[in-house]
Amino acid sequence: MQNNIVAGGSPTITAGGSTTISYNIQNQNNNAGDPQNSCNPADGSAATVSISAPAGVTATPSSLTFTGCSQILPVSFTSSTPGQYPITVSVKDSGVGTYSTIDAGFTLTVNAAPVTNTAPTVTVGGVTNGASYEFGNVPAALCNVVDKEDGTKSFAAGLTGLTGARAADGLGSQTASCSYTDAGGLSAAASATYSIVDTTKPLVTATAPASVEATSALTPVAFSASAYDAVDGSRPVTCKTAGGTTYASGDGFPVGTTTLTCSATDKAGNTGTSDLFAVVVTDTTGPVVTTPANIVVGNSSYTVTYPRATATDLVDGALTTSCSPASGSTFSLGTTTVTCSATDKAGNLGTKTFTVEVQDSTKPIVTVGADQTIEATGPDGATVTFDAATATDDVDGTLSTTCDKASGTVFPLGDTTVTCSAKDKAGNTGDNSFVISVVDTTGPQITVPDDFTKEATASTGAEASFTSSATDLVDGSVAITCDPSSGSTFALGTHTVTCTAADKTGNQSDASFTITVKDSTPPTVTVPDDVLVEATGPDGAKVAYDSVTASDIVDGTVPVTCSAAPESVFKLGTTTVNCSATDAAGNTGHASFTVKVEDTTDPVVTVPANVVVGNTSSTGASNVTYGAATAHDIVSGDLPVSCTPESGSTFNLGFTTVTCSATDAAGNMGTNSFTVEVQDQTKPVVTVPADITGIEATGPAGAAVTYVGVTALDDVDGLLAATCDRLSGSVFPLGTTTVTCSANDKAGNKADNTFTVTVQDTTAPAVSVSDNKAATATSATGAVVTFADPKAMDIVDGTVAASCDRASGSVFPLGSTTVTCSATDKAGNKGSKTFTVTVTAAWSNVLQPVNVDGSSVFKLGSTVPVKFQLTGASAGVKDLAARLYLQRLAAVGTSGSVLEAISTSNATTGNLFRYDATSGQYIFNLATKTLSAGTYQLKIDLGDGVPHTVNITLR
Repeated sequence: MQNNIVAGGSPTITAGGSTTISYNIQNQNNNAGDPQNSCNPADGSAATVSISAPAGVTATPSSLTFTGCSQILPVSFTSSTPGQYPITVSVKDSGVGTYSTIDAGFTLTVNAAPVTNTAPTVTVGGVTNGASYEFGNVPAALCNVVDKEDGTKSFAAGLTGLTGARAADGLGSQTASCSYTDAGGLSAAASATYSIVDTTKPLVTATAPASVEATSALTPVAFSASAYDAVDGSRPVTCKTAGGTTYASGDGFPVGTTTLTCSATDKAGNTGTSDLFAVVVTDTTGPVVTTPANIVVGNSSYTVTYPRATATDLVDGALTTSCSPASGSTFSLGTTTVTCSATDKAGNLGTKTFTVEVQDSTKPIVTVGADQTIEATGPDGATVTFDAATATDDVDGTLSTTCDKASGTVFPLGDTTVTCSAKDKAGNTGDNSFVISVVDTTGPQITVPDDFTKEATASTGAEASFTSSATDLVDGSVAITCDPSSGSTFALGTHTVTCTAADKTGNQSDASFTITVKDSTPPTVTVPDDVLVEATGPDGAKVAYDSVTASDIVDGTVPVTCSAAPESVFKLGTTTVNCSATDAAGNTGHASFTVKVEDTTDPVVTVPANVVVGNTSSTGASNVTYGAATAHDIVSGDLPVSCTPESGSTFNLGFTTVTCSATDAAGNMGTNSFTVEVQDQTKPVVTVPADITGIEATGPAGAAVTYVGVTALDDVDGLLAATCDRLSGSVFPLGTTTVTCSANDKAGNKADNTFTVTVQDTTAPAVSVSDNKAATATSATGAVVTFADPKAMDIVDGTVAASCDRASGSVFPLGSTTVTCSATDKAGNKGSKTFTVTVTAAWSNVLQPVNVDGSSVFKLGSTVPVKFQLTGASAGVKDLAARLYLQRLAAVGTSGSVLEAISTSNATTGNLFRYDATSGQYIFNLATKTLSAGTYQLKIDLGDGVPHTVNITLR
C-alpha cells in the first residue's frame, strides 16, 4: 500500500493570527492481485494522519483516521510567538500489504504584530464647570475615559478641598480632577470647578399642645418647637404672637386662646417659619369652699350658731360664701345639712356641706322585781322565773327591755345579779337590777349491796370485795367510806358493814349490809395425768407414776390413799387407779387416773442400699436385682418380710421406690424403702442451619439476621427445645459470628452444635453534592467557581470524609465541566456523585451591520463584518478564542436543512475572531467572494458550548 499527501507552500501569519492548509490524502493499493496505484476500499485498509508541530504552534486537528480512497483534510495552524516553525505531516497505513510512510511538510513563518497607540480621551462627567449645586444635592463627579487600547472606562473623579468662607461647613468652591495613563503609556487629564451653596430655609416644626386647665392666673404650658437646617443642623427657635409677645415652652399663659408662630434662621441668613398654632387655657374648675366641721348639740338647745365658711379660686383668689340654713337658725331634733356655696368670675360654682345634729341625750327609766331565794335542784343550780321588767322614756314613751338572765333559765348556786336595760331611739340606755340566791340543804343518796355469803378461802376466812357509791343532787358523785372496807378479810361467821358520805355543803347520810363466811369445800386431790407406756415385754411393763397429794383450803395438807401403788407391774391394756382424802369438817375429795400399757412399736425392717442402673431401652431397664430385707419386733421377735416391686423386675426410667414391710402380733406394721434409679445417660442430637454468608450490614451495629432450622432430638425425651446464644432476628456485628445452639434433655444430658453468620459491608457511602453551578467567564480560561463541600453518609460508618476531583474556588474552563465527588468507607466501598459547572461567556449578541433577526442582506463578493461584544463579568476578556463557522441553508424539505460547507475566511486569522481594543469588540471579516448567492447560517462559537446562530442572505 502507498499513501500520498498533496500539500505545499510556505504560509506566513501575524502573531496571534492563524492560517488553514488543506491536505489531499490519497490511499493507493499495491497489494498482490490489485492493479498498481489502484484503490480497493473493500480490503479494509485504514490510514492515520498525524500533524507534528513544534512548541509555539497549535495544529487543529492534530490527527485523523479514515478509510477509503481519498479525503480533504483542512488543518488550522495558530501561533502567538514570531519565528520560523517546521511543520511535518505523515500518513501510516495499517492495511494488508506493503507498509509505507510518506511525509509532507512546510515552514510556518510568524511575523510580529504591528504596534500602534493613541492617547486616551478624558472628560469630566456628572458635574458642569462653573455650575452651582445646592448642598446635599451635589451629583457625583466622574472621570470618563475612551482609549483605543484599554477601551471605555468610568471611575470617580478626584476632588480638591473646598475653598471659601464656609468651607468647613461643606460650602464653597470645589474642583473635580481626572487623569488617565493607558497601557501604551500615553496620558490625558481634565478638570471642572463648581460651587456648593446653601439657599434652603431651615425646616421649622411646631406642635400645638392639648388644651390645658388653668392652675392660676398664668398657667405654665409646654409645647414642642424645633428647627433643622440641611447645612447647620439644629437651629434655635423663637415663637411670638401677632402682637410681638414672645413665648417659650413652659411660660405662663392666660385663660383663653394664644396664637403663636415659630421661626428660625440658618447661618446663611435663610429664615423659615412654622404654621400658626394655638395654646388654649381653659377655666372649668369651681372655687374650693371650706366649711366648719359637723356640729352636734343636745336637745336642751335648738338655736345653733356656727363659724363662717370661706372660698378660694385658682384664678380669682378669695370669694364670698353664703350658707343655708344660716348661722343662728333654729334646728329640729335630728340631723340638718347646711350647704355653703361660692361662684367665680367664669361662672363656676363651688359648694360644700356640713351637718348640725340635735341629739336626744336623756336615759329611759327601768323597773324590775324583788330579790328571790331558791333551793338547788341539780349541780347547775335551779330554774328560776321572775316578773318582766318595764321601761319609759321622756321622748319615746314606753320601751321594750332586755335582761342579761332570762326568766325560766337555770341560775347557779350562790347569788346572781340580774340587770335589765332599755335603749331609746337616740341610743340612750337606762338599766336596773335584782338578786337571785340558789342554796343547797339536801344530803347525798348512798347505794350499798344486798347481804351476801362468801366461801372461806383459808383458815382465816375469806377476803370480801363490794361496790358502794353516793350521789348528791348538787355535787353529783361524792366520796364514800365503809367499815370494814371493801377487800378486807372476814373470819368464819356473819359481819355488819356500815357506809357513810357527806356533800360539799356538809350534808351527811349513811347505810349498812351483812357478809357471812362459811366452809363447805372438800379437799382437792391431785393425781398424775393418765399414764400411757409402751410394753417392754410380753407381760406388759413396770410403771412408776408421780406422787398423789391432797390440800384443803381451811385444813391445809391432808393424807391420801390409792387403789394401786407406784412401781407395780401393769399388764397390757388399761388399769384405773382411784385416790381419796377427807378434811376436819368431813368434806371428802376424790380423783383417779389410768395406766395404759400398749404395744405400738412397729417391727424394725432393714433394707439394702439405693440402687442406680443405666437404661437398657428408651423406657427403662429390665431384670434389676437387689439384696434381701429383714425384720425384728421387741414383742414378737423376728418376722417375715415382703418387698414391692420384687427383685428381678423391670424398672422404668427415673426413680422407683421399693417398699419392704413386716407385721407383728399386735398388728403393728414396720416398713422401710429404698430406690432403684434408671438413668437416661445419652445426649440429645442438635441440628443447626448451614453457615449464613452474604448478609449486608444495615447500620454501624451490623444487621438483623433471621435463621430457621434449629432442632434437638433425644432418644428418650424426643423433640426438645434448643436455645442459641444469639437469637434469630437479633443484630449481628460486621464480620463472622459463631452461633452456638444447645439443648438439655430431662436427665440433664447437654449437647450443642454451631454455625456461623457473616455480615459484610459492600454498600458504598451516599454522597451529596452541590447543585449544578452556572458562572459567567471572567477570563479566556473560564471563571473561579465556589461550591459547597460535599458530604457523605455511610450506613455503617456514619459520616465519612468526601472530596471532589476539582476544588471549590478553582478556575473552571468555558463549557460544561463534570465534577466528581467521592467518599470511601472503612470497608473500602467507594461512592461518588457528580454535578456540572457550566461557564459561559456573556455577550451582546451580534452587532450591526448584521441584524439579530436574520434579515441582513449583503452583496455577494463583499466583506461582511461579523461583530459582538462581551458583557457583564466577561466584559474585560480580550483573548477569548471565538470562532465563526459558515453553513449554507438549502430549501427546507422533509429531511430538513442540508449542510453544504464549513468555511473560514482568510480576511481574519483562520476562523478566529479578532479582538479590537478600540471598540472593545470581537470582529470577523467574512469574505464572500468564494460563495454563491443564497442564505447562510453563521454559527458563532464562544468556546462555552452555547450555540449562537444568525442568518444572512447574499445576493
